[in-house]
Amino acid sequence: MRSSCEIWIAAQGLCDKVTLAGWQRDLVPIYSEIDLVVMTSINEGTPLALLEAMASAKTFVATDVGGVRDLMIGQGRKRDGWEIFDNGILAPRAPQVLAGAIDYLLRHDELRKELGLAGREFVKSRYSDERLAADLENLYLHFAQAKNCISANPLRPAENPLPNSL
Repeated sequence: MRSSCEIWIAAQGLCDKVTLAGWQRDLVPIYSEIDLVVMTSINEGTPLALLEAMASAKTFVATDVGGVRDLMIGQGRKRDGWEIFDNGILAPRAPQVLAGAIDYLLRHDELRKELGLAGREFVKSRYSDERLAADLENLYLHFAQAKNCISANPLRPAENPLPNSL
């Protein structure tokens, strides 16, 4: 659909405002330049793009599909057909509603920054290398103990070998 998108962008006179970057490997310069991330997916599991955005302290507007709601922080507050959370906005796949949510965040710089920082803390607390490695280690230890391969974790004998989240 790239060519049809390029034609539409040109017809709207937006060539100086919209870039279709395509697949990128080095995302640091991209996230450092953007104001917010917009994800209009029809279906998602846990979208890596939103985790990357939050890790980069960028807020987002995303469609309320699949596992996206699981990434939201706090209690959602309804506004103009969309819901604002402590780290971003969830919206239906309605172009006018999505545009309203994007416009809202672009007009509120301080709020956008606050939501981005809350997202960064969320990712650091739930998706750090250390936490993921510990969860994986505990999972393996649980199965090893269940198979009577080991009796207890010699490194952390007082801890429950199975994380509460499993």
